[in-house]
Amino acid sequence: MNRPTIALKGNRMLVKEYFELEISNRPYKYQTRLNMVRCLKKLELWEMEYETLTPAICWERIEGIINQNVKRTYAGYIRNVFNYGRNQIPVVMSESKIYDLPSQEDLHKVIESSKYRLYLFLCMYAGLRIGEACAVVPQQVKKEGLVLPKSTDWSCPATSMFNQTISHSQGLE
Repeated sequence: MNRPTIALKGNRMLVKEYFELEISNRPYKYQTRLNMVRCLKKLELWEMEYETLTPAICWERIEGIINQNVKRTYAGYIRNVFNYGRNQIPVVMSESKIYDLPSQEDLHKVIESSKYRLYLFLCMYAGLRIGEACAVVPQQVKKEGLVLPKSTDWSCPATSMFNQTISHSQGLE
């Protein structure tokens, strides 16, 4: 087991003291340090004596976490803070998110009834974000059988929402 390169002489060192001494010498971002402290506190390791801490204790605490992705993150923090290897604190696999999306036919029914159907189809089939779809002009869209209105007839949903917000806020004054 790797022990700290900096040690307090004569006193038993707590994990929080080890963290302050050891991690202060490493080039972590501020938010990463805060997340590491949060992890150590959540696992109730922050106030433990460093000399009594083992990878088995850390792993036991990590296994108590229900959320698989948090478990993965905390295992990484523990490996980094205490210089444990992957054989001591294994890499936890993350869980993929599962999305429950409507069928393509259902999406078409909803989109066809919208006045923003051209933008929504650009988002759906061309992979554009709404701001990118708003920037498209009819000359940029080439599709057989697709008839696009004149550029003056195009009204961007984002622009419409912005204009509605402006008109409502002006009415409040």
